[in-house]
Amino acid sequence: YIVDDLINSYGDNISNVINEIEKLYLITNKRDVSVDDYKSNYKNRSLKNWHLMNSLGMKDLNKSIYIFDSLLINGVTLVPIVASLFNFYLSLLNSFSSKVDLSKSKLNKTMQSKMPHFKKNFSIEEISSIIIELRNIDIIIKSSNLDSKLLFYPFIIKICKGYHGEK
Repeated sequence: YIVDDLINSYGDNISNVINEIEKLYLITNKRDVSVDDYKSNYKNRSLKNWHLMNSLGMKDLNKSIYIFDSLLINGVTLVPIVASLFNFYLSLLNSFSSKVDLSKSKLNKTMQSKMPHFKKNFSIEEISSIIIELRNIDIIIKSSNLDSKLLFYPFIIKICKGYHGEK
């Protein structure tokens, strides 16, 4: 399970996977790592903003909330999360235009390659609504002290359940 999950997360480049196995060994300080050790001590630390973008792009509610919580636990604040999601949805919106070169976007290669899959899950109107809501969230987090989860959980749920696409 652990090796399969590392390949899923870091690609099938053997040096990347070996590097992550070495990190796991150093973090857990165990030669035989159990799945529970992996999930509790390592998995949460390796999650990045692009993992959240990916799960939201796939509209996977449970995974999106899990990744969001993991990011918060590991000290990531809402400001960089909102900024990366804004770039993601702007790139996704631009992908509907044949004139835009996605290789110039601020997304990593993995996310750029998945854009055609994400496009199937969203309409232009839905993406526009999400971008507007991200702008509103950005204003709220910079001007108030609302709890991050109270502010962001409804946003995640709306994306994954497709509420932005309804009229």
